[in-house]
Amino acid sequence: MTQLEDFRILDELANATNDISKGELVQLNAINNLQLDLKELLRISYLKTGRLFEASAKCGAMLCTDNIKYIKLISESSRDIGTLFQIRDDLLDYGHNISKNFNKPIFQDIREGKITYPLLFAYKNSSGPDKKSLSSFLGKQDIDEKKLKQIIIKNKGIEMSVDLANTFHDQIIRKIKLINNKLIEKEMLELLSFALVRSK
Repeated sequence: MTQLEDFRILDELANATNDISKGELVQLNAINNLQLDLKELLRISYLKTGRLFEASAKCGAMLCTDNIKYIKLISESSRDIGTLFQIRDDLLDYGHNISKNFNKPIFQDIREGKITYPLLFAYKNSSGPDKKSLSSFLGKQDIDEKKLKQIIIKNKGIEMSVDLANTFHDQIIRKIKLINNKLIEKEMLELLSFALVRSK
């Protein structure tokens, strides 16, 4: 890196490392916290995943050009793709459109006490017994998986998470279209498509 004599790269990587570490701490602090709101969960997704995507793309862009607008568009698009990637990961944890080769145990996040998008939306929309059940499942190894999924679906946890993913998808496309580089646009759109529909 120092041979490139571009200390912007070192600064970006150092800042990204700090942010990602902070994301892990923020998520640990949010374990079992059903009072978390969407803004806070999006911040965790950015720090843990979006920041990694952002830094990787931004470094590549800075090595190619000094065009501030181009670097900004690449960075913001990649940041949002990373957040979308995390939303999709949360949906996969509830078995939403998973492939046969999916090798991550489902419902693992709720067993670990992690607040995910489907859980957050369902909890905010639920009342009475459903809210109590979701609270009782959080952080427990022995859960009724069928009942959990029914409650999540009934209270629009999956539906609203998919809607949020689609909202990010549409925002990202608008940014990508402004990049004005057909090759980069194609690569970014392929990455975006993977983040949205991946099944493993």
